[in-house]
Amino acid sequence: MRLEQAINQYLQVKLNNRLYPQVLPQKVELPAAAYTSVSIERLHALQKDAGFAKHRIQFACYANSFRQAVETAEMIRKEIQDFIGYMAGIYIGGVLIISETSDYEENTGLYCVRLEFEFQYEEV
Repeated sequence: MRLEQAINQYLQVKLNNRLYPQVLPQKVELPAAAYTSVSIERLHALQKDAGFAKHRIQFACYANSFRQAVETAEMIRKEIQDFIGYMAGIYIGGVLIISETSDYEENTGLYCVRLEFEFQYEEV
């Protein structure tokens, strides 16, 4: 299982089934969030891949009001920041928050809060 699938399983119920890969569907009920893989760094040993990965994932939380976008982002942050343990079968050694930004998108009329996290885990 890929990390993105484990995150989806872990957060889906907490977000009332409004978590989507990459982009939000058209006419989606808000607030909602989309996640995307930003980068994966795999550490190597001399003989082979060490199996340890640092994977950056970004969440974009969209809502009709800034308050709702912030509340959605805060819920995600509280659920996964500093997480250690199993997430849908993947052992996560740590989750660090890298950045948080906010924006208003004039073309959609939506507020957006973006969170970027680094997940440190062993690939199986």
